[in-house]
Amino acid sequence: MAYIQEVGLFFERLGLTRTAGMVLGYLMSDDRDAVSFQEIRKALEISKGSASQNLNGLIELQMVEKRLKRGDRKTYYAFKIQPIEILLEERINVIGVLLDLFDKAREIRGKREDSSDESLRDAIRTYGWISDRLRDLRDESLADREKSD
Repeated sequence: MAYIQEVGLFFERLGLTRTAGMVLGYLMSDDRDAVSFQEIRKALEISKGSASQNLNGLIELQMVEKRLKRGDRKTYYAFKIQPIEILLEERINVIGVLLDLFDKAREIRGKREDSSDESLRDAIRTYGWISDRLRDLRDESLADREKSD
């Protein structure tokens, strides 16, 4: 349970719900292929609404997937790891939006040569550099995947 709480606190620091982190921690630490909705609720002592909302959020984040078992009407859930290329592409896209916002701020301000504009230019250079490195990593990962296939 300490591990599950630790994952919950980590998620909370990221701005997500502690319960979502606890659900993910539970799924990651459980040795079964998948766990039922009721088992998650019972183990974490959370309401149906909370379990449903947080599982749906984790599914949307592509960190959890639904699984069905033949001959069983229950829905099961399992931790899902995304391919690194998808994770990198998502970060590249987020940084791209941030770079656009920095540019718009400079346009609104009239690109004045002052300390605020200097900070915006520094941010554009820094995040641009990070985005370029993430693209390099994504491309390297894709090339490695193609070699291994």
